[in-house]
Amino acid sequence: MRLVVSVLAVCIYASSALRNVLVQRTQEGALKEAQEKTSSESVILRADDSEAVLSDSNFLSKPKKGKKSKKSKKGKKGKKGKKANEGKQSKSRPNNDDSAMQKNIQKKVGEELEARMKFYPGMTSAKQLLVWNSSIAGPRIGPAKSMPKLRNGPRMLSMHDMATGYNEMSDNDYLMMFKSWEVVDIFVYFSHVHIAVPPVQWTMTAHQHGRPALGTLIFEWDKGTNELSQAITENREQVLDQLVKLADHYGFDGWFFNNEGGNWDDADPEKFVGELRDRMHKQDPKSMVIAYPYTPMQKDMFAAADGVFVNYNWDESDKGMQSMVDAAGNRTWDVYMGMDSFGSRRGNDEPDPIHMKECAKYNLSAAVFGPGYTLEIVANKTYSDNAVTFDRRYWSSIAENFGRPVDQESKSGDAWPLKMLPPNFELSLSITPFKNGSKDIAADANKEAREEDEDADEDEEDEDKHKAEVNDEQDDEHDDSDDSIGSN
Repeated sequence: MRLVVSVLAVCIYASSALRNVLVQRTQEGALKEAQEKTSSESVILRADDSEAVLSDSNFLSKPKKGKKSKKSKKGKKGKKGKKANEGKQSKSRPNNDDSAMQKNIQKKVGEELEARMKFYPGMTSAKQLLVWNSSIAGPRIGPAKSMPKLRNGPRMLSMHDMATGYNEMSDNDYLMMFKSWEVVDIFVYFSHVHIAVPPVQWTMTAHQHGRPALGTLIFEWDKGTNELSQAITENREQVLDQLVKLADHYGFDGWFFNNEGGNWDDADPEKFVGELRDRMHKQDPKSMVIAYPYTPMQKDMFAAADGVFVNYNWDESDKGMQSMVDAAGNRTWDVYMGMDSFGSRRGNDEPDPIHMKECAKYNLSAAVFGPGYTLEIVANKTYSDNAVTFDRRYWSSIAENFGRPVDQESKSGDAWPLKMLPPNFELSLSITPFKNGSKDIAADANKEAREEDEDADEDEEDEDKHKAEVNDEQDDEHDDSDDSIGSN
């Protein structure tokens, strides 16, 4: 027993000593590398150097070996010359120079780590994409081992956008709240982070329900967008390879190409999307690339992409819808008509009964942006059983008016917007997410909403009737008064 304890003690001591040596060697290696990249007048480590440090898989395991100088091969004379040079350098540089350099290394590496981990596994810049490799990517998930084909008919795309994503409300609360996977055919993780890789929990949950999960490439109006589009122009092959590797490593199923800015050459977005789709399909034939904001009338992009997301406020007239169908030809299911759950606040079309019925009527697919509105706005960012039930009713309304089968008790008809259950209502999820005993909560809530509207209409009618009766009585009194005056 004592021997075992002694051996353990020696191992612990040895591992501790080894750790100290590795830390010291790592710091020395970082210092030496930084000194080679900076002049003697400057002690500032550049940002791109810190990215190189983080992207080097060997950097933290062993120090970089410097090149041996020719003088080192000449024996004692060379060593003396080396010492003389070191003496000259120490005289021309303050003693605290190495310490300042080390602090700057730590600062820059810390800043880079913070930026990289804030939206992990997403990326905020083209530089992060270009230096990414599997050694700094975290655990490999890999592609889904079994994924069914897309629905053979009009599809439903859900685009999850909540407070830029990569936070507890977005990736924990709403993930637990959303229980309508049978309605959705494609899940897209959207963020204003330029390369939005879906968090693993969303990808895995989507796959468990047989649904593909897409990441987002977003080009808006900021400096980072111009850098990303420039990187695509200057490092096209590397960017394409990296995007395919990202999807393969983290196990998601394609990209949503959101093109609202960037310095593109003519027709280059269409060319880039086509190249990305071809490479993704080679890696995984069931993968997809969907482009926004485009319509089937934009033939080049429609041909290059697996689908297009039509921008909000599309022409819902018969003529407008028919022109969309005619342009799509035999690919009407690849046209996703955009609707915004926050539409009432932004002046955009909502996924209400009117718009959902239009999509179903013309055999077009539908896309719902920001469905987390149910949690963020209606439920006031607070997860609860009531919030879960409301989200379920929300998607039941969408499904019903899109022509999907819905339980009779869950139907809400043309009611919109739907109303939240009373805050003091307690729902037991241990039995079923949508039942409380023998009464269906969704049906009760919708019935209550309709009854409230009917009561309001009846009250208004009663008030009008009462006003009419009062007016008649006043007219009769006026006539009697006139008669009385006339008789006098």
